[in-house]
Amino acid sequence: MEPLEIILKKIEDLERDLSAEIVVQEESGHWEWRTDLKGPKYDEDFYEGEVWIIDRPRITEPDTQRRETAKAELQKIRESSEWIAARYEARATLSGWGYVRIDDEVDLWFDELRKRLTKNTTVGEGYNVEEDLRTLYENTTPANHKLRRKAGELLGIDEVDILGHELSVYLGSSNLFTREQINMIYKSAKDVEHRRLASRLLGINSGDFLAYELHRGEKLNEDQQREVYKFATNAQDRILAGNLLGYSKARIWLHEKLLWVKQCLSE
Repeated sequence: MEPLEIILKKIEDLERDLSAEIVVQEESGHWEWRTDLKGPKYDEDFYEGEVWIIDRPRITEPDTQRRETAKAELQKIRESSEWIAARYEARATLSGWGYVRIDDEVDLWFDELRKRLTKNTTVGEGYNVEEDLRTLYENTTPANHKLRRKAGELLGIDEVDILGHELSVYLGSSNLFTREQINMIYKSAKDVEHRRLASRLLGINSGDFLAYELHRGEKLNEDQQREVYKFATNAQDRILAGNLLGYSKARIWLHEKLLWVKQCLSE
């Protein structure tokens, strides 16, 4: 049984073959010395130098044989691979836009995965159901969030951590998430980077985020403690960070006084 990594690489190669072309005529041309060339192609109003002049353009036509062979190979993987993640990638590639909607075929995939998790079915040597599910969970395209969630649930990942993972995948489209969902990720996600991302989207400064991490029981290094000391909006958090840094009470008091004066002057 081929390793999943090898099959996924094969699918990548087959995807390129889906657009294979035959070169009917190679481009040919010659270099000419030109002066006083103007236009959007040139950075300056005046250009002097060699320019490539095309005498015969490059002409291609579809390589029908390679394309049909690639389609057949991808269809074979989709229908018969023991790796469900490979079936997904093959189908997504055949679709032309990398999207796989939830339908009867996908439901059958997950029924099979559930059986494999409970050892109610036999799979070839070298197969690992956790690797299969993890690949589905991590490699699905952003548009396939329903499929990703189904994989995450079978892996036993909490809903909030699935949301956190999706937030990192959908980084450029955070408007797809409600503020309530982002707040839930900030407060409860296991992955610190997901919590950090959520805090930024909620407009929480780095000092307050690190202070929250400190209250969660996370260990902060000295640089992070200094960030809490300097930028946390809550005085008790700043004082706590100052104590952790070993600062004297006088130094902490003076720091607080200066912050108070600065705040008064800015009002």
